[in-house]
Amino acid sequence: MEGLIARLYPYGEGEDGYATRTVEKLENSSLMVEVKKDLPELYGRNSRESTAPLSDVEDEGMKETVGGKGLQLTFTHGSKAGPGLLLGTDKNTCDILLPLMKGVSRCHCYLTFDKERRLILRDCSTNGTLVTHDGKGGKKRRHFTWILGGHEVPDKTETIVIQLHAALRFQMVVAKPTFPHIYYENIDDFLRETAATTDLQFGALGIQSIASTAAPSGTHTPNQEPILLEQETLSRGAYGVVTRVWDVSKGREYASKRFTDLRESDRVHTTELSLTACARILKSLIPEGALQQFAT
Repeated sequence: MEGLIARLYPYGEGEDGYATRTVEKLENSSLMVEVKKDLPELYGRNSRESTAPLSDVEDEGMKETVGGKGLQLTFTHGSKAGPGLLLGTDKNTCDILLPLMKGVSRCHCYLTFDKERRLILRDCSTNGTLVTHDGKGGKKRRHFTWILGGHEVPDKTETIVIQLHAALRFQMVVAKPTFPHIYYENIDDFLRETAATTDLQFGALGIQSIASTAAPSGTHTPNQEPILLEQETLSRGAYGVVTRVWDVSKGREYASKRFTDLRESDRVHTTELSLTACARILKSLIPEGALQQFAT
């Protein structure tokens, strides 16, 4: 278990889709596994998910969940070139070879770990990548980072989908380690090995090799705007709702305040709210007694 990183499955396509062709490519044969019967291995022995039923759901020939053939990613496989396990159309550098498709880059994206040992996906393509967590956060980004594992939010996510093209999507199931200390040692070894080859091999391709969650330097563009996933509601008042949100790149959590149902007399731009209006809105959002406790 501690040698397993994750598995990728074709998602939302028929038997002859591009993701299925990727799994069945001769160049990817060393990674292909029949995993329908051994899916529970993806969960640690002490994880409650290990007892959950795993089955396929088919709707008009569209396979939407895990099962059947997939690609298994392990620490022993290593990285051919670059800062992680690289997906793209270049057979000389990519660890997972993708079909030749307009919009899919020679080096499209890669999987690695950040400083907190969280599994991340980093886009390095021309046209971008799209990742969803249970259907949330479906925004295409270039040179962007998504956290896929090693944090409470993605670890509790049932369906993580990576879309490299409108017709090329994979569902990722991340391994849950039984012995975290061994798993972390494997991550550290993986990062040391990839760091040793990144500057020499991957840098020669002219692609940014940064594996951190920080956005590239330069002019700020809409493509680098953070993606925040809504979690549970923290409080609800007469003038709005406060929701916990999670940043998919940095793993930080914030309280997001959304104003709703304002009376016409109170419908004022937030930057122009009077002190009295601000106090009234805050009073409606903060639980009774909280302000008194804060003041003391």
